[in-house]
Amino acid sequence: MASNFDDDELAVYSGDVRALADLGITHPTGDREAVARIQAALLRRDGRHRVRRRLRRSGRMLGRRGLVVGLAALAATGTAAAAVVTVVTRDSEPARGVIPPLSASGQSPGDYTVRFEPDLRAGRIGWCTLVTLARHSGELAGAESCFGAASGQRPLIAAGGVMTNDPAQRSVQYVIVDQRVAAVRSGTERVIPRPDSALPEGWRIAILTPQGGADGAFELESTDGAEMPLEKLPGTVTAKLPTSPADSSTSEPQPCAIRLSAADAKRATAARHLTSPLKPTPDLNGHPYLTCATVKVESSHGIVEVSLLLDARDPTAHVADLPGVHQASGIVRLDAQTIARRDGDAWLVARGQNSEDSINVLKHASAEAKPLSTTAPSATPTHQPRPRRRSMGATSASR
Repeated sequence: MASNFDDDELAVYSGDVRALADLGITHPTGDREAVARIQAALLRRDGRHRVRRRLRRSGRMLGRRGLVVGLAALAATGTAAAAVVTVVTRDSEPARGVIPPLSASGQSPGDYTVRFEPDLRAGRIGWCTLVTLARHSGELAGAESCFGAASGQRPLIAAGGVMTNDPAQRSVQYVIVDQRVAAVRSGTERVIPRPDSALPEGWRIAILTPQGGADGAFELESTDGAEMPLEKLPGTVTAKLPTSPADSSTSEPQPCAIRLSAADAKRATAARHLTSPLKPTPDLNGHPYLTCATVKVESSHGIVEVSLLLDARDPTAHVADLPGVHQASGIVRLDAQTIARRDGDAWLVARGQNSEDSINVLKHASAEAKPLSTTAPSATPTHQPRPRRRSMGATSASR
């Protein structure tokens, strides 16, 4: 296959040529036959994708905010015409924000919110997310998902969103990562994750808003610029530990239990606790919560469910603040249906149809936990700080 490139044109594209080396196209800059092979590779869709990905990683994307980078590729016609791939790097929007318009002159179609909270089901070590979209048209959309906690070697904490096939609208995706991830790439966007008050300390969120119809695929980029293949990431820990029904009215000591007032204990309809002794789970990213016991109580407006949360990595430790909460004592309102308060080193969380019912139950509840070990795990990943005991209170952050 003949090429119309002269030596000067080859020199212009020498950086791109070197960036293609690990595609199996290794050659000196002046090798015309190599240029023909590059042209042939660009005819294939997968080839174009791989070329784009490798060029992104080759260091041609300078700067971190609002930078538009045109990557010139060799055209299949054999001339110096260039197929330009535009990559936009930007800082992520927060966990709660405005859905961007599809065009620069358009108006925002509505708002989005991403909530991140512990899994409150008995025996769970993990998280739940709730994504809601409120469009100005009056349309509401949402998605909720729960998943096991990430292992200490896994930089990806969670990902999901509300997707649409309508090209006249935008989907909203979230990707929650730790400090080992420098950027999240999706299509022609490169998004820099940001800390957010709705997340545990040390974790960050990237908000993606692709046009409707996108498949939702994304890639992670490490702090040294390398790709972090999702299929090669370590997995999550066991998402559910064995539990069994419990008698909430008994006074016998138990490894983990929620004690209610005498009146509430009579109205308890169901209770569960771990069947095995409490013990550390050291291989975790950060300090997720272990829901070691739950109890349901009948109230005047429906069922109030109370959950007891400990530090899953070390059940003897002072449990970390709940996401979005920085308050040392007293009742904390997490949302319209959920409240919480500390009880010793644990959290008690109550959820019901009426917040006043939940407050009344929670005020008279107490936590009982007897961990098997009183020694914290010796190794703490440097990328994730341990929770600190708060000495001063502050108002809870907006969720």
